Amino acid sequence: MQMPGASPPPAHGAARRGRRADWAPHAPLLLAVALLLVLLASVSIWQERVRQRERAVASTQNLARLLEAQVADVLTKTDVLLQAAALQWRELAPYEGPAAMTGALHSLAAAVPGLQNLRVADAAGNWRLRVSSSGPPVAVTEVLTPTPLDGSDAEALARARADGSGGLQVSGPLRRGADQPWVLVLGRPIPGTGRQPAGWVSVDLPVTRFDALFSAIDLGEQGAATIRTERLALVYRRPWPREGMGAAVGTSGVSQELREALAANPQAGEYEAPTALDGRARINTYRQVQGFPLLLLVGLPEDEFPNGWNTVDAAIITLAGATLVLAMMATSALVRVQRRALDDVQRQLAAIVASSQDAIVSETHEGVVTSWNRGAEQMFGYTAAEMIGHSLLRLVPPDRREETAELLTRVARGEPVAHFETERLHRDGHRISISMSISPVVDQQGRVLGRARIARDITAQKALAEEVRQLAFLDPLTRLPNRRLLMDRLLHAQQTSRRLGTHGAVLFLDLDGFKQLNDRLGHEAGDQWLVLVAQRLREAVRETDTVARLGGDEFVVVCENLGADATQANGHVALLSDKIGTLLAQPAVLAGQVWQGRCSIGPRLFLGTDEPPERLLADADQAMYRQKQQRRAAAAPQQLAMAEDDSEYGDL
Repeated sequence: MQMPGASPPPAHGAARRGRRADWAPHAPLLLAVALLLVLLASVSIWQERVRQRERAVASTQNLARLLEAQVADVLTKTDVLLQAAALQWRELAPYEGPAAMTGALHSLAAAVPGLQNLRVADAAGNWRLRVSSSGPPVAVTEVLTPTPLDGSDAEALARARADGSGGLQVSGPLRRGADQPWVLVLGRPIPGTGRQPAGWVSVDLPVTRFDALFSAIDLGEQGAATIRTERLALVYRRPWPREGMGAAVGTSGVSQELREALAANPQAGEYEAPTALDGRARINTYRQVQGFPLLLLVGLPEDEFPNGWNTVDAAIITLAGATLVLAMMATSALVRVQRRALDDVQRQLAAIVASSQDAIVSETHEGVVTSWNRGAEQMFGYTAAEMIGHSLLRLVPPDRREETAELLTRVARGEPVAHFETERLHRDGHRISISMSISPVVDQQGRVLGRARIARDITAQKALAEEVRQLAFLDPLTRLPNRRLLMDRLLHAQQTSRRLGTHGAVLFLDLDGFKQLNDRLGHEAGDQWLVLVAQRLREAVRETDTVARLGGDEFVVVCENLGADATQANGHVALLSDKIGTLLAQPAVLAGQVWQGRCSIGPRLFLGTDEPPERLLADADQAMYRQKQQRRAAAAPQQLAMAEDDSEYGDL
């Protein structure tokens, strides 16, 4: 009911229509401002997400580089073991049989722990030697009944024979029995005289060998790291899927995105996709392990990185209907949230860098250090406070300055440097052998802003390689060159003789009475005498001459540059023989007894390279035998027994 004196309803409707008309001119402007705000906020967030993804990819790349270097280190040590075993077989087996290699093979296996089933096959393709494991706790070396190769070893040897390649071959993963562990099989052909190999040597690398490497890397709760073969067969993964290790090893199911990325760049790259094993979406990086047919993949879940688009979308829709000030405040708050989340990721990456034992260093384009982790402090001896703001040139030895300048020139062009082996100076002045990778830091326009370096101390690795080399070329008891190195030195002496027109000589020595010494005083005294003989022979010869041990009680001396006149050269050989005889005849105390040793010496002069080294050794051996016979014949019949004791066996 309408009350008396009230305004009629049409008047209220007109007022409302007037207020709407007053806002009408401003509505398009307000709407345009709101849309512009949404557009600007959207573009800003999109750019931030692009930068955020770049940082996420950089995180996975750094993790992949660290793991790739460690995996390559394990494989390199295994390959060095195979090469050393091949050299030992080529040196000893043709002369002394497989049994002579048991001790050397046992020592080689012990140098690289954690391996299994080190085996050597002859040129006919039959297994001859086997070390059950390289410890711990015990490695058992056995001479095998000749058994033909089978499985992956037979296929690998067939490939080596077909194409004549002498490189490392990797097979697997496989198991040699239902109760046996999963392994990678690494094998090498033993070099022969021609293109055909002289045999085959292989070893099993358990995939669990990578547990210690991968467990030391923080991948977060949902991160994953994987090793696959070139055919994408799974070798190792951390963590294993719920079905367990046995259901995953050897499978080759991967995402289509990975296959497309590998087709575009098989060496290294990144992609985003759910992982085939667990369906988890991750930002992934893959790298081929340097020098080996294996692929390393590292993935971190997308939700561990800032993902503010959906929140921002809702906030922008809300803010677009409100005032411009509220919209700007909300956008500012959102940026702060994203920055905090990004800071969390950066702190996680910083923790990884700080915990790494490798030196990880960043510097400006001008060479000023901007970051210096604990690994760098431990490796070079300088603290971060002492290095940040200074140049890395203080670590570069003077003889490496030119080399370093060339590397930095390449990086300045945008080229990365990977696994470059060089030397750097510790704070106390001693040199460190390192393997260094340098990557250019570029902006979105591709301009180089600085450099990132990762360096690994490989001093111990080089020492191990040198130890393996010595096992292959030096006699383990006397540390003299063995037969293999002797033949190389003798050939070099012949080439020098031909080039200079001067004589050289080979002296074949046989220790008299060595068997009697072992029988009377024991083999330990015999070993002491061999070491002492090696020392006295080194004292007798010139620095340019070579003293080698063939084995047992046989030694060889190779002399160079004895002059163009044969008479003069023979005179030098005679003087050297007398000097050696005098030194070896000096009394020595062995096992509490005084021993006076003697030797028989057979010389052989040579000029040029007309005769092979083996012929020279054989002639010197015959000359030594003739000297021994002449000495016996010169003794009077009634003194024959005593002469044999004195000249042939030495005196106790």
